[in-house]
Amino acid sequence: MAVKYKYVPGRIVNIDFKNLDRLTSIPASDQYHLILVEKGVLNIMLNREHLSATAPCIITLRENTDVQIISCHMLQAKLIAFDVAFLNLNITYDMINSGEYERISENFGFIPLNIFYENNSKYFNVLPLAESFSQLQEQFYKFRDVIVQQSNRRWTCQARLCLNIILELLHQLYQEYLNRKTELYNIKDPNTWVSLLLEKIHSDYAQDLSLITLSRYIHINKTTVSKYFKIITGSSVTDYIINYRLKCACFSLATTEITVKELAKVCGFKQPSYFIRQFTAKMKMTPTEYRRQCVRNRKYMMQQSK
Repeated sequence: MAVKYKYVPGRIVNIDFKNLDRLTSIPASDQYHLILVEKGVLNIMLNREHLSATAPCIITLRENTDVQIISCHMLQAKLIAFDVAFLNLNITYDMINSGEYERISENFGFIPLNIFYENNSKYFNVLPLAESFSQLQEQFYKFRDVIVQQSNRRWTCQARLCLNIILELLHQLYQEYLNRKTELYNIKDPNTWVSLLLEKIHSDYAQDLSLITLSRYIHINKTTVSKYFKIITGSSVTDYIINYRLKCACFSLATTEITVKELAKVCGFKQPSYFIRQFTAKMKMTPTEYRRQCVRNRKYMMQQSK
């Protein structure tokens, strides 16, 4: 379903969701594309280079990529396409491709988009999925439902929230993929199971996670998990979970009008008051103050660029 969202008079921003079970073409466009391959195999040419994607995986395409379909077998896939301005009106492709986006993103609360624009020898547009597949699939479906139903005046914020969750999770998976030294896991190696725990946290941070639940997940006693998790990450399990939840909250505070109460629940905090206390302790300002600061920073940037 293609949606043209009018931010301001004269400014149209495109977003789209499609089922790709009968894929014949992906037109090059001034949008980023995320293709979630749920089942089957897809073979395509990207800018004249061959790419093979086997489920479950996700394909990321930057703007104006030349895509030619070679073949697909038993394919079941979903596509989200979006203009980067949908994330925030101030974001442009020129800003991203010039490196300015990466420089200012932290101050403005923008989501990392490295997976679309970075060039490296290890990653070629396909990211294998394991634990994170079900979470990504859920958020794809939520995104679809929001843009189809448009059930309230804040539907764009709800869609942006889903997209933020998807993009942050992909960023974490991408970084882990680049840092992975081998595809062959030795489950007895703490680096291996800590990596598995990190993927579990990044995928399910909104769920009821704790040292105990994570220890049970990998069948290793909590004392050992606690010890090596801190050695490898530099943080305790509890602190890492809280800080990651707060990090994800920052992206949506900065780019949506989702209420603090609703955002607390989405980010895994059972009580909004606890979320506010934790956020204030870490950021030295309340969630509302952080949101206002990000807006002020962006307005200042716009004034300086005129």
